[in-house]
Amino acid sequence: LLCDLSETLRNCSSLAIISNSRLLLSLQGAAGGLGRSLMERILSIPGNQDRTYTLTIQRRMDPAIVALPNQLFYENMLTTDVVVSQRDLPAWSRPENAAKGLPVLRPTQFIDVNTPELRVGNSWVNQGQVDATLEILEVVLRTIPSGATRPSVAIITMYAAQSAI
Repeated sequence: LLCDLSETLRNCSSLAIISNSRLLLSLQGAAGGLGRSLMERILSIPGNQDRTYTLTIQRRMDPAIVALPNQLFYENMLTTDVVVSQRDLPAWSRPENAAKGLPVLRPTQFIDVNTPELRVGNSWVNQGQVDATLEILEVVLRTIPSGATRPSVAIITMYAAQSAI
């Protein structure tokens, strides 16, 4: 595959590479000498910085979700397109849930779970985090109208052992 790609590039007069130069790298990759993304390496070649354009308008994430990565990785240069803020609120974040006895959840919410992590093999498990996550998931699922298609849900954890629960 590399031979095919290199042959294609040899006859190419211009090339556009679209990527995120600020992608998070895995610790394993960094330990293996891959501490920079491909885009970071390309941009480190003299003269390439002048030929780049950074997209600064994001159109996918709720502003509350993009705020943290925007601050930590993008020097607050990202703005959220107006179409994102005009989207209908998800069922689980609508104010009328309070009248139904359901909590009103924000798109991004930090919840202090003060339970200990337990070592499981080479990883960790925090049962309190699991329980809190399942409670939130139950609230989200209860807000879905009967007969509506249930959403696909992904739960991300930092611990391999915890993801098996």
